[in-house]
Amino acid sequence: MWHDRKVGRDTVELGLRVLDEEIVRRGYETKFPVKYFGVSSLDYFEEALNVGRETKGTEQASTLAVLVKCAMEPYQKAEPHVEFVLTGIDLYSGDRNNNFVYGTTIPINTGRIPPGFTIISDYRISEWYSDVKPQAMYTMILHEFSHLFSAPRPGREGTVEILGTHCILDDCAMGQVNVVRPVVNGRTGRYEHRFVDLREQAVKVAKRKRKTGDALCRECRKDLEYGKEGIAEQLR
Repeated sequence: MWHDRKVGRDTVELGLRVLDEEIVRRGYETKFPVKYFGVSSLDYFEEALNVGRETKGTEQASTLAVLVKCAMEPYQKAEPHVEFVLTGIDLYSGDRNNNFVYGTTIPINTGRIPPGFTIISDYRISEWYSDVKPQAMYTMILHEFSHLFSAPRPGREGTVEILGTHCILDDCAMGQVNVVRPVVNGRTGRYEHRFVDLREQAVKVAKRKRKTGDALCRECRKDLEYGKEGIAEQLR
């Protein structure tokens, strides 16, 4: 994991917390060693994060441009590794029809360089959801981390295809936010089709974690652990 100088320290600490909870505490440290590089000292990473477009006075960075720079990194070519990046710069996917993204993930594939890629920004969450930033950033970081291992599983019951596969429960970290989508109330089982805001999702995910000890629903947790085991098997 590495980050730029613009990201909040609180976001960095949440990133390290998710990696600790999902890798170290669940016994995957030897299979997926976590390395924290801190602030990037490589100019071309900084250049990638500042190549974007001007939107309403806000500079944005293309997640695609960052991915390309990561693939060109000498260390990546010498020892392929998953790139887990946190930034304080606003992001968009690289598609000029896309307004912004909180984060982007390319799931792990051991035959690719880099074998996996995640980048997450706290720019808009700091601006729009400062009152629930810890809950929102934790939800977003766990969400993108889980996508690294292809969770939720495509086609699984209880998922929907909106910009990738996502859970339909309103209190699972794998739900898609800031979109109109199918929603199932995690407490009552009631089905709706409506707009889901990140604030609502983050607060409900936090409540789930306090109650059950997990920010993922049971099925998404199964998918994530299955994904981890699958990648670990490829590395043997």
